[in-house]
Amino acid sequence: MDRITGIADRSFGDWCTNYREIIGERLLAPKTLALREVVLRIGLALWESWPIGNIQVKDVADLLKAKSKEGKLRMANLTSSILTDVFREAMSAGWINENFKAETILQQTRHNGPSLPGDSLHPDSISRGFADQRDELGLGVNPPTLHEIRSLAARLYAKAYSPAFAQLVLGHKSADMTAVYLDNRGSEWTVAEAPFRKSFE
Repeated sequence: MDRITGIADRSFGDWCTNYREIIGERLLAPKTLALREVVLRIGLALWESWPIGNIQVKDVADLLKAKSKEGKLRMANLTSSILTDVFREAMSAGWINENFKAETILQQTRHNGPSLPGDSLHPDSISRGFADQRDELGLGVNPPTLHEIRSLAARLYAKAYSPAFAQLVLGHKSADMTAVYLDNRGSEWTVAEAPFRKSFE
């Protein structure tokens, strides 16, 4: 089917031409546009003639790991963020149909218990860091957890676009995992209207 519709012939280079038009309409600062162009050129050097649908998460992960090994951790994370946007826009435009989420490299920057600088950052550290910052704001007795905020974001994206788009943004490999985030578990408000009475007996 892809061969009939021409999707199989759409290259990463072709999509980059479209993507430049998309970001041109965002009214981004010149420095931001320049950084995106740097990352696009990195991608074009590797995959310009590749059918965009053939580029896998592993291909991007290999690129990010190479940057990290060169000591360019900041550039690796910037590349991850921009390529995620590149492929997210490609999915929205119908150029690719599958979930694609570039890997973000998060590493320790200081000693933390047994963890050394450069070690992978444990997910629990992210949740604790979020909780610490949240508690400093004093948001009340029952403030939201990081998971609850991700769940809310997933539901908003699913409502505004589609469940598939929410899966893409959250970086889940399966729709089943996204479905867990889309389940509000009865937490939404239910409005019950009682009949009005002028007096009580």
